[in-house]
Amino acid sequence: MKAKTTWIVVADEKAVRVFQTIGFGKGFDERKGSYPAAEPVPDRELVSDKPGRAFDSRGFGRHAMEFRTSPKRTEEKKFARKIAEWLIDEDRRHHFDRLAIIAPPKLLGDLRREIPGGLNSKVFREVAKDFVNESSAKIAKHFDQLGLV
Repeated sequence: MKAKTTWIVVADEKAVRVFQTIGFGKGFDERKGSYPAAEPVPDRELVSDKPGRAFDSRGFGRHAMEFRTSPKRTEEKKFARKIAEWLIDEDRRHHFDRLAIIAPPKLLGDLRREIPGGLNSKVFREVAKDFVNESSAKIAKHFDQLGLV
């Protein structure tokens, strides 16, 4: 029986790291490669205009309208979509059999919404933590505690 290839995707709102293990209890290695990365966009460039103005429903006052979703949050959702599209492509290439995702809570929720059912069935573990900036040794310790390796 062929050992299953497991990817552990560690992400935050700016970057992605991928760790791979082939077979349970074999340890893991960080995969080198090109992964999705958020394009750094200064806050001043996310919005080009001031919010519009509207009349009060009664009286003569006017007030500034607010964005329904903050521009920064919109960029975070776009990055989650980019990660999901990349994972779908990697799944089509059969690069992994199982998938664990470790990401901050907001990003994890965004990824859940973006990952389709077929790929979602390969996700065996989700962890709402931000480990992307940790050293490989610290991440190994976390993986061991989580029972991922």
